[in-house]
Amino acid sequence: MDSATVEDAVSELFTCVEAFLDEFEDRKIDTERLTAVIENGDKLRGADIGQQPERFVEDHLIFPVLDALGYEFTPRPNSTSIGDEDEYPDFRVDNLTESVIGENKSINDAATAKTELCSYLNAEQHEYGFATDGFEWGVYGVGVDGTGDLNLIPVVPPQNLNPIVQQIARKRELVEYNDELAGETDPKSELARFYQKFGHHHIRTEVSGLTHFHDKYAELLAGKGEYGHDGIETALLNAIEAPAGADDETKLAFAALLVDRLAFVRLMKDRGVIDVRLHKEWEEHNQGLNYWSGSFVEKHLHPLFYDVLAMAPNDRDNSHEFGEPPHFAGGLFDPVLPNEQAYDVDDEAMRDILTTFVEGEVRTVINEAVRGSLLQSYRASGETELVGEMAEWFDDLKQRYNAELSHVEENIKPTLRSFSEE
Repeated sequence: MDSATVEDAVSELFTCVEAFLDEFEDRKIDTERLTAVIENGDKLRGADIGQQPERFVEDHLIFPVLDALGYEFTPRPNSTSIGDEDEYPDFRVDNLTESVIGENKSINDAATAKTELCSYLNAEQHEYGFATDGFEWGVYGVGVDGTGDLNLIPVVPPQNLNPIVQQIARKRELVEYNDELAGETDPKSELARFYQKFGHHHIRTEVSGLTHFHDKYAELLAGKGEYGHDGIETALLNAIEAPAGADDETKLAFAALLVDRLAFVRLMKDRGVIDVRLHKEWEEHNQGLNYWSGSFVEKHLHPLFYDVLAMAPNDRDNSHEFGEPPHFAGGLFDPVLPNEQAYDVDDEAMRDILTTFVEGEVRTVINEAVRGSLLQSYRASGETELVGEMAEWFDDLKQRYNAELSHVEENIKPTLRSFSEE
């Protein structure tokens, strides 16, 4: 992240705090009362500000801060009820791929926000949630401890803006404080740390699990992962049987092509677009029904990729075996390497790819998606609803890929892009 981006965000966050304090001045809350709230942790009262405290803090601190952090959100979205009364999360984040809500309280009441968030994550089946009182900020998932009780699990360490608010209020002489007890806080440095922890870019990465996903991707392809994922015995690069003259870079490009294509097939299968039973076909192959007639790549994947998915429907011979998939015109399945259909992969390595990565991975990411070549050029006459859904899926994939693009490029060079751009 470049320094200009951080500086702009810090400036916006500083403005949020200044505007929040301006509201207290405009509403003429006296110094003693504001000191009790900001310096001593007293609860804010409706009588102090002439408004319901939670809504005041939402409108003048929480929502502006969320905006400065880069979130798109819907305040008070409709929700199913909890218990006997209709209750709603205070906001829903709209630009994260996971389901993320938020529970707000007035300042100095973060504990209640966390308690209510835990109920929402349990009842609503949301994956993650913000809990904040405007000062203390946390993003949490939910888990069950050894006694069966639900507990919030921090996604990132909670952060507290109160020292920053105190420092700015003191400089503006809005509160009384003890000089000897007042710590030295640099508001802009603290806001920079807050942004780096709670900015959209960082939370998106933390809640998506993409770092481990792409580390698994790197380990699967080239054996260069850092986490030592169980089930990956042989790097794909070492298991490829390539035609004469293929160098390591070309082999790696084929490995990336193979995994990306499998990931896309899995995604389309999950979405109900194609009917490809990779797991069943592998089991039959591995049990010996087709074992001696060739490898799984040769007998199953090459026909699927090159004879069906790379072809227009009218040019296919056996697409009925795969549920008559629509035409994917992005080029992912077109041969791009010299003599590409002569490549093969040992079945033992294919087992790792299928069981550890493709069939076992919930969040499939397509390496080529960032270029927009897969779904935006999709053609299917008369299937307008599917076309719209696939455009949404592409946006989802693109967001996921962008979140860890640098990680992929550091571990896998060159990828399919370098070959397709030649």
